[in-house]
Amino acid sequence: MPATSWASTGCDAINNANNLNNVSTINNIFDTGSRSSGASALPNYTFSWDSPFAAGVLKFSAGDRLDYVYIAAAGSVPRVKVRTDSGPASDTFTPKLYTVKTTVTHSYTFVGNETNIGFFAAPDDSVNAATIGTSVQFLVARCTPSGGTSPACASINRGEIIPGSPSPPAALSGTYSIGTSSDPNAQLISAGWRNYRYYFNPGDVISYSFDNGINNPYHFLILQGHGVIPGNPSVVLPGTVENALGAKSGTITIVDPGDLLTTAISNYKYSTAAGTRQPAEPARNNSSSVMTISCAGAAAAPTLGVSMAHSGNATQGGSFAYSITASVSVAATTSATLTAAFTLPAGVTYSSASGSGWSCSGTGQSGSCTRTTEITVVAEPTITLNVDVAINAATRVTPSVTLSGGGASNTPTASDATIVRQIAASVAINAGNNQSATVGAAFASSLQVVVKDAASVVIPGATVTFAGPGSGAGVTFPGGSSTSTNASGIATISVSANATAGGPYTVSAQAGSVSANFSLTNKAAAVTVTGLSKTSGPATGGTFLTISGTGFTGATAVKFGATSGTGITVVSATQITVTAPAGRAGTVDITVTTPGGTSVTSASDQFTYVAVPVLRTWVSGTGNDANDCSRGAPCLTFAGAFANTLAGGEINCVDGADYGRVTITRAVAIVCDAAGAHVLVGNGDGIVVNAGASDAVTLSGLDISTNPGNLGITPLSGIKLLSAGSLTIANTQLRGFTGSYAVENVPTAPLVSVLLDRVSVARSPGSTGASMLVSPASGGTARVSILHSRFDASRAPGVHFDSVGKTGVTIAALIQDSLFVSNYAGLVATAPVGTGTTTLTVLGTTFSRNSNAAIIIGAVTALFGNSTISTNGSGLVVQDGAVVRSAGDNRLGGNTYDGAFTSQRGAVAIP
Repeated sequence: MPATSWASTGCDAINNANNLNNVSTINNIFDTGSRSSGASALPNYTFSWDSPFAAGVLKFSAGDRLDYVYIAAAGSVPRVKVRTDSGPASDTFTPKLYTVKTTVTHSYTFVGNETNIGFFAAPDDSVNAATIGTSVQFLVARCTPSGGTSPACASINRGEIIPGSPSPPAALSGTYSIGTSSDPNAQLISAGWRNYRYYFNPGDVISYSFDNGINNPYHFLILQGHGVIPGNPSVVLPGTVENALGAKSGTITIVDPGDLLTTAISNYKYSTAAGTRQPAEPARNNSSSVMTISCAGAAAAPTLGVSMAHSGNATQGGSFAYSITASVSVAATTSATLTAAFTLPAGVTYSSASGSGWSCSGTGQSGSCTRTTEITVVAEPTITLNVDVAINAATRVTPSVTLSGGGASNTPTASDATIVRQIAASVAINAGNNQSATVGAAFASSLQVVVKDAASVVIPGATVTFAGPGSGAGVTFPGGSSTSTNASGIATISVSANATAGGPYTVSAQAGSVSANFSLTNKAAAVTVTGLSKTSGPATGGTFLTISGTGFTGATAVKFGATSGTGITVVSATQITVTAPAGRAGTVDITVTTPGGTSVTSASDQFTYVAVPVLRTWVSGTGNDANDCSRGAPCLTFAGAFANTLAGGEINCVDGADYGRVTITRAVAIVCDAAGAHVLVGNGDGIVVNAGASDAVTLSGLDISTNPGNLGITPLSGIKLLSAGSLTIANTQLRGFTGSYAVENVPTAPLVSVLLDRVSVARSPGSTGASMLVSPASGGTARVSILHSRFDASRAPGVHFDSVGKTGVTIAALIQDSLFVSNYAGLVATAPVGTGTTTLTVLGTTFSRNSNAAIIIGAVTALFGNSTISTNGSGLVVQDGAVVRSAGDNRLGGNTYDGAFTSQRGAVAIP
């Protein structure tokens, strides 16, 4: 490319004799600048305006560009600026330089018509004073007119070769005679080594030719490499040296803005490799050389640029597009093939590419676009690169593009980091599966899933929607049915069982097109009965009642004991109404059954059937007190049967068994003569009669016993009479009552009649109580008849009539055809003198082997007839004014002490 002309008005000032381009270094022309005190070996300059560059001398137009170069020495800490009168400070050089010499090129474009320019080297941006140790060398400044290109070969237009010429030529190009002498021994050399430094652009081509004249002098044209220290010619770097005779020509290409071009003529050879002059040769008088030099500026090489961009985010399994834009620097073109080569990361593959003027192809992870037409604009039409994104692509991919060729020396690269939106490929259950909860309650564990893409990478922020059955047992979502995954790809949601029991049922968790299913179960609420509106009713059934409790939803049965109720209505989860079925007298538990189970029994659910008494009931050793005590469904105990027996009714025994203790409170007969019923008395009384004053009670065919020595118990009485109109004990035996009474007659009613018929009372040794005690309350009357009975082996009286300590007591007793044997005392009748009346009639009765006495009578009136009193300790003991008459047919004798009747053949009135 030809050298650029400087004919424009811009940069006019630098074309005069004092222009910047005429100097090898700016240091030379700024040498009058002030030097800081205490300077080191390397000078420290504060550069400021100084002669010959006074204000107004240099003139620049807006748009003119000033290019300048400087070197910062090792260890320097410069901050370099170019500053104009009206323009801003610019080109601050940072960071600090500490290591090696660094050459820096900068430019400044004028923004207005400015006349002054200055260079500064300062330790910071705010001061201009020099700093000790700072060394900055400004090498050259060059001006480009507004709108022009860099002035290629500008320096050689300044006539720097001056071998004796009277004035600089208009241009370097031309023919020059260099040196003559009249002294044949003179060593002819040019007026000086002429160096051209920083006056060329890289790529400028220096063309030369010379013809050595007479005496064949040596002509030198040397291109020294960048980095030579100006002013030190002893350092010569490799270059081009022409030492031959005759006509020579060639070219030298500038490769660096610091290249040094030197030309000279001499009678000496010169070794550029060693940088030394060779031994002198014979003098050559009138040596001359004709040299022609011209410069052709290099065509500006384009500077390439490239960018890569996209819009939005890519998606796994989808397609995506990138925009690739190539660019070149201003005023540069590309003429050679230009190639944009792109590289795609794993998971991204080439699909297609296109762009105006571009030809594209590719496959897999690589491709390229080329063009052969010049780029003459800053940004060429965009290349659209279409790619396919794999379903398992990474979440972040970075494709890249490299632009090369086109005559440019640089190969720029651009990349474009891209976020890839993940697509759910799997949803896996993490927690909450296979669990159950009570209806209406929250499940203990939240439902939790992990969402991953096809590369098994978790997906944060993915939307997961949960859904349960549309009807029946299912779930509710207190916080909503959708949620997003956290940074670990986990989605968590809380669920509660709805009001319907059942399962297992399915709850799905869906992310995109994939899902996972949970299996859940709703348990019925725990069934409890907490209260009854009525706690009793007739055994015939029909009682309508309301049951209160929990978990009644879906109830299928309500049972009274083992029998189902009728008319069941589930009012709510806490109330049921029902009608009681028929049942047997007694208490049963009411239970409620639902799909969730059956209520546990408690005191709160008990319902008592009130029996409808009958006149005749039955007991059996295999019976049940819950029965109706009929012959076909007997009760188990006398107490159970008594509850179902009307007043005046009768209890019978199906078989012989222990029927337990009972308290009789109304007129009832217990008749078990055929079966031989047993009453085993433990702690307390066996049969207690506490009926009304007109009630008749009968006990027949019973075996009433106790065994306190073996059982470790404390029994009281076998039969205890408290109140009744009459009590009949027949065909009954009482055994083993020690320390208590077999029959205890202590009535509180005004008049009680007691009949013992065929009763056997056998007591164990060591007894302290009577076998039978008759002791009415004060003012009471007891009529006692003892017929065909036996009182045996008592260590106390067999029968004791006792009104001591009481007043107004009347006892009238008949003992006939009975036996008192082996007792401590057979019959004892005592009464306080004058406080009551006790009359006895004893007929056909035997008293034998009673150890203390057969009969002891005090303050009592008695009549004995046809009785035997024999082989006792004492026969008849009469005391306290008792009257004991004999009918004259008694047998009294053979006793240790017989005693005597108070009179014979008398009659005793029985009230």
